[in-house]
Amino acid sequence: MQKRKFFFLILPLMMMLGCCNRAFAQEEPTVEQVQIARQAVAALHASDPFDKFLVIAARNLKMQFDTQAPQLSDFISKTVNNVALAMAQRRDELENAVARAYARQFSVEDLQAITRFYLSPTGKKFLARAPAATAEAFNAFQAWSEKINKDMTQEVQKALEAKRKEISEKKNITTPQAPK
Repeated sequence: MQKRKFFFLILPLMMMLGCCNRAFAQEEPTVEQVQIARQAVAALHASDPFDKFLVIAARNLKMQFDTQAPQLSDFISKTVNNVALAMAQRRDELENAVARAYARQFSVEDLQAITRFYLSPTGKKFLARAPAATAEAFNAFQAWSEKINKDMTQEVQKALEAKRKEISEKKNITTPQAPK
């Protein structure tokens, strides 16, 4: 369920970023752009889906090292936990990287407008309800695509049957039958 929630939160953002091919998109953002982008990222909760990364990475490391040295399981667990806590201090690196990504795609004015919107009651409502709306839209797409696929298959089958019949009738007309 968490993966779906992540997908439904990020999908509209990925679509927005993919559609924004701005001239300054490849330029290194200014300090001001990054600062304003950080505000937008915070308002959007754009990096929230990455919150569980350290927990997942720590769990995976524990399993990996436990298989190599099961007799040191307690030591491994404590060590991985300590290292993960130390790595949590580096979260700011991620926040800056995400902010830089937004700063490359949007102007300062755009970022300010995005921040205002997502901090507004409507923006907060959008963030809260967008995953459900996106899930509903995705379900509608799945139902529609299944129907379209079924209808397309039927139409092609009809055309193929008609063509086979046409070929078969031509064969019967043009091919003389052997005498009995």
